[in-house]
Amino acid sequence: MGKIREVFDSIKRINKKIECFYISISENKNYKYRITKQKLGYDCFELLTREANLEFALKKGQVIPTGDWQKLLSRLRKLV
Repeated sequence: MGKIREVFDSIKRINKKIECFYISISENKNYKYRITKQKLGYDCFELLTREANLEFALKKGQVIPTGDWQKLLSRLRKLV
């Protein structure tokens, strides 16, 4: 996560107009290294969430949309 923040920070130093944000397709919400806005310091969009490993969650139908897809689209629309 530190490396991602370093890269985002260096991009912003070069050009403050460039927007940086992190997109995760699916993340285990119990994962110790889960990337969040609070930890990264930049907006994060997590499209799907789960409480188990991906294979198990898929088999059990426990992969849940977070609502971040609409937030991401809204954010992208503001950039154009």
